[in-house]
Order: sequence, then C-alpha cells, then structure tokens
Amino acid sequence: MSRFNQLAQTTAVRQVQEEMGSAKAAGRRVREPVEEPDPLDARSADFIRSLDGFLFSSVGETGWPYIQFKGGPQGFVHVLDPYTLAFLDVRGNRQYVTTGNVRGDDRVALFFIDHARQTRLKLYGHASAVLVDENLELAERLESPRTEGKVEQIVTIRVEAYAWNCPNHITPASASARSPRPWPRSMSASPGWRRRTPPCARKSPRARDGPGPAADRIRQPVPAIEQLREGIPDQNRSGPLAEFGSRFRALRNPCPDS
Repeated sequence: MSRFNQLAQTTAVRQVQEEMGSAKAAGRRVREPVEEPDPLDARSADFIRSLDGFLFSSVGETGWPYIQFKGGPQGFVHVLDPYTLAFLDVRGNRQYVTTGNVRGDDRVALFFIDHARQTRLKLYGHASAVLVDENLELAERLESPRTEGKVEQIVTIRVEAYAWNCPNHITPASASARSPRPWPRSMSASPGWRRRTPPCARKSPRARDGPGPAADRIRQPVPAIEQLREGIPDQNRSGPLAEFGSRFRALRNPCPDS
C-alpha cells in the first residue's frame, strides 16, 4: 500500500469502486494505513528532472480547483532531497491565482507526464511561495537550470505522497505534435490583451497627451471603413453609416483622454 492511495481513495471513492466492481483489487493497496510521507526514490527523482513541464493543481477559498502549467528547460524542477522539490517562478500574467491558493491551503497535486515515453507520475504535496529576497541562498542554488524570465518567487513543494500512473491513453509525442486543428495564421494562442500594448501604457507621452506622429497614427483612417464610406450615396453620407467610420476610429484608441 502507498501513502498516495490512502489519501486518494476516500470513502466516496471506495463506494464507487464497490459499484464498479474494482473494490477488491483497489482494497489490496489500502489495507494498512501509512502516516509518514513517501520519500522520492531515484527513479521518480530522475523522471522529474528529465521533464520540461508539469501541471500544478491547487484549490482556492471557494473550493474550486485551479490547474496551471509550469514549463522550463529540462531540470528546472530541482529535487533538493527525497522530500523536497523547488523551482524559481518567473513573472507570467500576474494573476497569482496559484500563489494565493497555496497561502490559504498549501495542499497541491502535481502531474508529471512524458508523452514520448508514455509515462506519468502523480504527486501530492504541500507548497509554499516566497519572494526571492527571502532566501537568496536557495535562489542561487535553483538558478541553473531555470525558466527564462523575471524571477519573482521561490516555489517549494514538500512531498507527501506519489504514485506512478498507468500508461493507458497517454497520447504519444509524435501524435500530439500534429494537431488536427492548428492555429489559423491570423490567430495566436496568446490572448489579444497580452499581444497589444495600449497607447496609454507606452513610454512616449506624445501618443497620449498631445499631437504628434504617434497620436496621428492612432487616429488615422481605417482602410476598410473608408472603402465602406466611399460606397455610400451622397444623400446618405450624413446618416448612421457615415457616422460609423468616425466612431470606429475613435474606438481604436483604448485610452481615455482623462
């Protein structure tokens, strides 16, 4: 039996196993309670070091789970000892959902998967996140390898339990690389608000506060709208369609004047 199965196979889970006819087989793994955390063995530690990403699950104060993907070069998750994982967390979208969640409840689940070898490891642990300045010695230890970007925090996971998952239904790497629905050329996986910098956030004040080349570019006519206006009969140029182009141009600048 393992500590992982003891934590995962709750009363409700056991009830479902009874209903589905798998309780006998599953029960053999939970006969004797295990109170001490499971130390990582050499195979598990090497597997974690070999990966360039994993899934990080936490639970918020509302009771809803949240999953985040963490990626970097191979080995960016450091195995400090059989009970401790750590990595340097770099700046992302600055929502800090995972960080906030672990402050309220430090219990987390990590999912390490290697599509090429069709192997996966699931892990329970207790996570903490501190600013780099609070432990410069550890930050230096985790510096290489690490994810590229501005380092903000040191994330540490104290291992509670882990288990190897069956390889069934793991999509091989060769198949996962060929998506049947690739991104269109006109689209990006990055949200639009991440790809564009509003003029009000730019360093140059001319685009925001006064006339100048930058401000002129913001207010320049939109070709598609101008073509639409050219096709409007003269008697209708003062109607709603004529106003549409000017209104659209005004909306192109997301920054208010105030």
